[in-house]
Amino acid sequence: MTKRTVIPRSLTWALLTALVVAAPPADAAEVVAFGIDQFGTAANQCGSATTSDLSYSVAFAEVFADAFRDEGWSSVEEWHDAAVDGRDWIDVGKDPGDGADAVDPFGADHADVALLSSHGSHKHSADGYYSNFTMGDDDEECYASTRDDILFGDAASGGDLEVAILATCTSAHYDVWLDSGYFDVRTSNGKLSTWLGFHGLSYDSSTDRNRLEDYAQDSFFNGLGDNWLDEMHRNPWGADNTQCPTAVIFCEFTSDCDSQFTWGGFDDRFKVTASDSKFRSRFYYLDGCDPAGGPEL
Repeated sequence: MTKRTVIPRSLTWALLTALVVAAPPADAAEVVAFGIDQFGTAANQCGSATTSDLSYSVAFAEVFADAFRDEGWSSVEEWHDAAVDGRDWIDVGKDPGDGADAVDPFGADHADVALLSSHGSHKHSADGYYSNFTMGDDDEECYASTRDDILFGDAASGGDLEVAILATCTSAHYDVWLDSGYFDVRTSNGKLSTWLGFHGLSYDSSTDRNRLEDYAQDSFFNGLGDNWLDEMHRNPWGADNTQCPTAVIFCEFTSDCDSQFTWGGFDDRFKVTASDSKFRSRFYYLDGCDPAGGPEL
């Protein structure tokens, strides 16, 4: 399949006349991985009697974290099942009562890179445009949405996250992006530049765990978005059920979005610098990818 980008979305249109290249900041190398297999009606679980358990989300978190341990990152954290609380993904600025996503070592926003593997859904209607993610413990919120709860890389609330990877269904869904739904997860002067996920349904299998492991191991120096599309795309038997990985990159200059997608890596994730105004985004996808749970791209 051919890789495509679409016309960038922008909250503010501006004439860009200069490009200033900044040196990469001297950042710590911190990653946190969350995996949730257990859902339903047992004590402290999120979901309902009809929410199916997953089999490989914890394994997703394990192989992802192991790649960063092997690379020698200074802080590698893993949280599984009931250890994944809503507060870990909710920003204190959006929800002062439940938000604690910048708390080290538990929150997603204390790190530079974060992965969540869980159930996901999306809303695209008059009620709003957003993705929603299921947590593992009902002590706080069981769900974190891109509209109401998530805000990453925002210095005002102590955020530090630059790369978010959502291994869930409809986590980087084209329809949500088209109506600017993912702008809610970042601020224009914040650090978050890279949001990776799926358009339509994604799969829970050993094959996908292995693909995620390959992606993590191969993406420290480049291919941050490019490798995501290559590794996580697959076409099972049947029609209209392809797994469609997608990427949303926030930037000031579209050329930097493209550079981050292709040449950025976990160790070199500053093609879009922290100081850039991230008022624009680009959506990257595989042309013709046709998933369950979403229209053909």
